[in-house]
Amino acid sequence: MAAQEIEAAKPKSKRNPFVFLGSCDSYTAIGDGSFSEQNLIDGFNQYAAAVFRLVQNIIPKLEVQGAQNVLFEGVQLIPSLVKPHLNHRNKFILVTTDEKKLKSNRDGLFKDNQELLERYSIERLMLVQTEIMRQSLMIPNNVKHPFYDDRCLRVV
Repeated sequence: MAAQEIEAAKPKSKRNPFVFLGSCDSYTAIGDGSFSEQNLIDGFNQYAAAVFRLVQNIIPKLEVQGAQNVLFEGVQLIPSLVKPHLNHRNKFILVTTDEKKLKSNRDGLFKDNQELLERYSIERLMLVQTEIMRQSLMIPNNVKHPFYDDRCLRVV
């Protein structure tokens, strides 16, 4: 949300369109906007990069202030973007789920909103999760949190 507010303050011609999309609909800004697995992943990665730029501006300010034990959470914090920040005590924690739990959470959150249920379909959410899991292979084991379960990577 903060990234959207910052982008909204810019002139329209300088706004990054990915900031105003979500993890499962950012493919609409790729090519002709049609859905494909590859467009979903490409759009998701560009969406994550656009939102992560805000976090990159915050991290140095926190370090200067001596902030410790700060937790950043979000689907946009993908391994390929956070890897350079995994030094000192910083850790990467990947939380995954299965289709059954994902469906239960999604259905509870979006209830009868058919548009959101379709936008955040189980297929799309699982594709995004698999992409994040694939990227997590680049994270060295010494910066993975102990709760990180390498067994979840078998689906990659």
